[in-house]
Amino acid sequence: MTDRIADILKREIERLRRNLELLEAGLSVSGNDPDKDVRFKELLQDFETVSENLERHEVIMARR
Repeated sequence: MTDRIADILKREIERLRRNLELLEAGLSVSGNDPDKDVRFKELLQDFETVSENLERHEVIMARR
């Protein structure tokens, strides 16, 4: 079960990373677009949250 959770979190991190890369590419092409800037910040926060959750999970699993 815990390996399944880790796999899910890793897939989610990769999905968020791809979204961030696409959004960054769009920002560099379009310049300063406030809507994209807000969306980028939201995606970055999501990425950081999922990354932190994965790190916590890995620490917990290492203790077992």
